[in-house]
Amino acid sequence: MGINFMNMFIKFWNKTSLIVKIVIGLLIGTVLGLFCPKLTPVAYLGSIFTGALKGIAPVLVLILVSASLINANENIGSRFRTVIVLYLGTTFLGSAVAVCASFIFPLTVQLPASTAQLSSPSGLFDVIKNLLLSIIENPVKAIAGGNFIGILFWSVMLGLTLKKRAGDGLKNSIRELADAVNDIVRIIIQFAPFGVLGLVFEAVSQNGLSIFYDYGKLILLLVGTMLFVALVVNPFIVALALRKNPYPLVFRCIRESAVTAFFTRSSAANIPANMKLCEDLGLDKNIYSVSIPLGATINMDGAAVVITIMSLVCARTLGIEVSFPVAMLVSLVGTLGACGSSYGPSRREYYIMHLVTKGKGKFVVGDKTYNVSKGDCFLLPPNIMTYYEADKIDPFSYYWVGFGGMEATELMNKVGFLTNDNYVVRPAGYEAILQRLKDMTNLQTKEGENHEKNNAHYCRCALPCSCSFGTVRLHNQAERHG
Repeated sequence: MGINFMNMFIKFWNKTSLIVKIVIGLLIGTVLGLFCPKLTPVAYLGSIFTGALKGIAPVLVLILVSASLINANENIGSRFRTVIVLYLGTTFLGSAVAVCASFIFPLTVQLPASTAQLSSPSGLFDVIKNLLLSIIENPVKAIAGGNFIGILFWSVMLGLTLKKRAGDGLKNSIRELADAVNDIVRIIIQFAPFGVLGLVFEAVSQNGLSIFYDYGKLILLLVGTMLFVALVVNPFIVALALRKNPYPLVFRCIRESAVTAFFTRSSAANIPANMKLCEDLGLDKNIYSVSIPLGATINMDGAAVVITIMSLVCARTLGIEVSFPVAMLVSLVGTLGACGSSYGPSRREYYIMHLVTKGKGKFVVGDKTYNVSKGDCFLLPPNIMTYYEADKIDPFSYYWVGFGGMEATELMNKVGFLTNDNYVVRPAGYEAILQRLKDMTNLQTKEGENHEKNNAHYCRCALPCSCSFGTVRLHNQAERHG
């Protein structure tokens, strides 16, 4: 009986399209999250899948771009100017559409207090400087950190250099290596339904259906804008380029490529599917073998939409008025920021510790709820969904410090956190700790700055970890992290 069931399952699995299997995984994850929230091992499926995608994507881009350039013909340079213009142009149009959508449907959200940890750039030139520094980052560090714009730069340099020096034997070996990495990605993508199941289960089991209520309008705005770009803007550009009805080609691309990319949230992992689609369409391999990996790095319409809309939503939430011309400048920044965006679902991978200095509230991690007040210290662990909310009558204020590194977990165990899944402690040296946090904050704060505002700073500690810190005063919103 068991063998027959397994054979039936394998036949079903092989015959069913990947999209249908992903939707089934999404539904099963939602049901399990609602009715069996204690089955925490199910969430490991999502972590394993996203970890595999994040692990293989940098290697995929490095090898594919290098292999494509090494084996490319000499006369493709002029044709690539059009490709790059189209890539950057459509990404900018995606940002511009996002600006219009954000003004037509203005939204606000509840912002996590710990977003204050991220220091914003001072201007457009600061953005360009950071982009240039990312491009020339140490290649080993770029691969380890998923810096795809840096990976693209070094892979292009490697490919162009080896093109002049490599013999036929080395070129064939690199081509075979690229094919092998492609096969590995195809294998990982086949497990996308299980990954989606795990990710949805974790989100629903820890937040219930409220996660869809709280951010439903924002999700609809993001997805609606992406659909408008995919079904209106891009077909218009295709029609101008091909001088014929674009929709048969557009719908085929959506069916065979875009849907998978949407559910896996990984342009790099979708490279094999795009290469296969180009092959089926009879396109020139000398072009698409280079343009597809390149597009997975700089043609990021979806990332540009998300960056632009989220920037304007956050500004509106904070009460910052943004005029339409300034918003269009944001769309330009969104275009630059989208180039080299990392791929796949991401999660917080560091600790955030809060010391409550006044007021009270509640802190929820997993199935545990803590009431916190002055003198309590609560910890947000990495890769775990948490929720905290200030009391409506007596909202808390707190200092926070975010950190990560090789010794972070060991340090937390030493001070009483994590033992028996404990995430709240009341330190004996409260005043000394508070004074130290004040000193850290004041050290980085410019003289005369209003300390009643949320302050955030970044520093490099003597320990093998990175650390950021700041203050939040009279905080009375609910926050979710994960």
